[in-house]
Amino acid sequence: MLTRLEKQLSALCQDLRMKHETMSIYREVINIRKRLERPPQTRFPPCPLLPNGIVRNPAVF
Repeated sequence: MLTRLEKQLSALCQDLRMKHETMSIYREVINIRKRLERPPQTRFPPCPLLPNGIVRNPAVF
């Protein structure tokens, strides 16, 4: 009788572990989706591609 209970307990424990791993993967996927859907919050405007202090002259070959 004890071996049957031990087998049931080990099967239950293994099932619980698998469900826990699945749940943690699911949470990670949800967090990744949230980060992709919502742009990062910035307080400053984006930098210009060409700063005002740099003067670009065409290259002479």
